[in-house]
Amino acid sequence: MIAGTILRDVNASSTVTVRKNVFCDAIRNKTHQTITQMSGDVIESDNCFYMMRPETDKLAVSDLELPIFKYQTGSNSVAANPMMPDGLGWFQGWSHVPDDEFDQCWTANPDLILRDIGLQQTAFSDFVFDPPAWP
Repeated sequence: MIAGTILRDVNASSTVTVRKNVFCDAIRNKTHQTITQMSGDVIESDNCFYMMRPETDKLAVSDLELPIFKYQTGSNSVAANPMMPDGLGWFQGWSHVPDDEFDQCWTANPDLILRDIGLQQTAFSDFVFDPPAWP
């Protein structure tokens, strides 16, 4: 998961795979910035874009709005609220998740869970976390 960076979440121009991530928009005064910049060499699929502005009014990938990027590339990525227990997933806007509380970044959105998008709790089965304070 990449959340609320100051500039760009991903800037890739080589043969890499960008898949099953949750990209969250930057701080409010950076809404004009594109969230990710990817060349044609990048393999992109199954990502979630959680944006402060409507998907038709925000540059999501390579200076394109998400619907245009999806049309041009055949991407199956979505614009959706990941519904994370931390404020970032429930309320649009900038938020800070302390390093020791990244378990607050599990997605609760059923569609994203079915598609395995976002942090996978099973990958952290050996970590011990305090129970989240659900809103």
